[in-house]
Amino acid sequence: MEIKNNFISIIALGNFNPAILTPDFLWNNCKFITDQTPKGQTTPVVSNLEFDNISFLMELEKFQIMDKKPHTFKDTKIIKVMETYLDILSFTPIFVMGLNFNVELESASEKAISNLNDKDYLLKVLNAKELIYSSKTKYSKGSLIDYLSWELINSEESITRANINLKEKIFTLNYNVEIRDMKNDRRKIKYFSENLDSINNKFQNFLKNIF
Repeated sequence: MEIKNNFISIIALGNFNPAILTPDFLWNNCKFITDQTPKGQTTPVVSNLEFDNISFLMELEKFQIMDKKPHTFKDTKIIKVMETYLDILSFTPIFVMGLNFNVELESASEKAISNLNDKDYLLKVLNAKELIYSSKTKYSKGSLIDYLSWELINSEESITRANINLKEKIFTLNYNVEIRDMKNDRRKIKYFSENLDSINNKFQNFLKNIF
């Protein structure tokens, strides 16, 4: 099984001031270290900055940091940058945070499709309490398009989603872990940095056992 890491991203939904997100603020306050010259601009409505493979996008209700060329997911620095930013701006309301792993992989499609259709097996592999399918199989010229989307409820504080597509023997998978109800418990902004190893291990175990 060949795996290509497309990107990892962390997203926060809340109320933001894009004018604050400048290269100097990232360098001087958020411990974001890079020798890359930034591209993009900062305005009161949207800030869009790129440092080679690391990009920052802030709108009034959304803040996203993305690593477009991650060697591994467990060693990413973007989670700590997000956490540091939210720690500094401690009065910024945050409602939801999400972490995305996006990969492409080539695998035996018959085996993967059989496993993905086996709800009990998925619950066992991912140690989840509940599995909700939100889309059905669609065929197009022998390939599966928008094959599967589901939610995993594996704890009271996190929800895991996966969107899986198959085209020309290549699966594209977006694996998302979401933390909610952050307005009432701001300590949850540290959830991803504290649990990254565990999240990555579950993701790798999912790939190993499904594909």
